[in-house]
Amino acid sequence: MKAELTKRLMQFSKNLVTAAQWLTLSTINRNSVEKCVESGTNAGSEYVQAGAATTKKAFTFKINMCKQQLNAASYRLELITETSKDKKAELEALFTEAKELAAIFNKISRTLKKNANEKKVEEEETEEK
Repeated sequence: MKAELTKRLMQFSKNLVTAAQWLTLSTINRNSVEKCVESGTNAGSEYVQAGAATTKKAFTFKINMCKQQLNAASYRLELITETSKDKKAELEALFTEAKELAAIFNKISRTLKKNANEKKVEEEETEEK
């Protein structure tokens, strides 16, 4: 699963960079495109860093950063898709992929939080005994 997700994030980043290269840039949309590419590619980088985390807290932080970066990328992709005259189908596919990846990281984040809460309850019950 980890290797598949890493490959999927890398492919998403490559597709995002490629799309940015063929988009018609203007003074109005340039900033959105640049930030979209930045947040989209940062998500993959954060995931790689999460895999190298030495503590559960650091891992959880990096996973949450992945989720935030993908949410930002999907927001900007939606904006770009709605306002661009270029290759709508390709942009919509990127938007869909960003939303799906964000949903994956949202699930991972919720699971980590649930597990942390369960562990905390177990520790409290152990201390009471």
